[in-house]
Amino acid sequence: MGNILANAGSLWVAWIKGYALKGTAFWEANPKPQLSWILRKLLKLKNEAADLFGSVVDWNIVKSKWVWEKLRDKREKMAILNRLPTKDRLINMGMDLNGLCDLCNTELEDRDHLFNGCAFVSGIWRKILQTCRIPHRNLCWSDFLDWVANNFRGKSLLVSILKLAWISLVYFVWEERNFRRFRDCSRSVDNIFDSIRRSVGDRINGCNINKADSVNLKLCLEWNIG
Repeated sequence: MGNILANAGSLWVAWIKGYALKGTAFWEANPKPQLSWILRKLLKLKNEAADLFGSVVDWNIVKSKWVWEKLRDKREKMAILNRLPTKDRLINMGMDLNGLCDLCNTELEDRDHLFNGCAFVSGIWRKILQTCRIPHRNLCWSDFLDWVANNFRGKSLLVSILKLAWISLVYFVWEERNFRRFRDCSRSVDNIFDSIRRSVGDRINGCNINKADSVNLKLCLEWNIG
């Protein structure tokens, strides 16, 4: 879908845009019976894509920093609302694919597993909590959301870090899932955690922080906050 929207230079994309869609914008095209099965499925998924990418018209700018910042917040909400196109949802739509999680290859990929139950993702979240000096507990999805509701309150530095780290976790986990599925490349738990830590540090750097507080000072050191 991304290649179609970005006018990626492949014969397949050129054929779709020139003959299948006949110049009609992807967002305006309808899944007509004469189209191929896979193209009809892609067109039926365009509402999901619209929810994810909002009013972005030029797919190429999705890679720009300001769009990704908006997507991080939206993807967090979508994960909670179970609207990301995880494999269980695609299978329920009729797609024939391997439903195993690409991150651990042991269980069906659904929202609960991908963002909470997966051993790979749990390892990343454990490192986040350890860096915040919070003990890790294995929780089901609903219990985890209860934990979030109780611990993401207030405006302390710790709460700000936890919120940003969770949003970044959702973003980088979904990115890693797509890297493995579509690009045949992967990163380690430590690599992704380092990306999350940089993302959190970049967002908080420059904020007014009371470093006379010993807890805040330790957090700044752990999260590379200047």
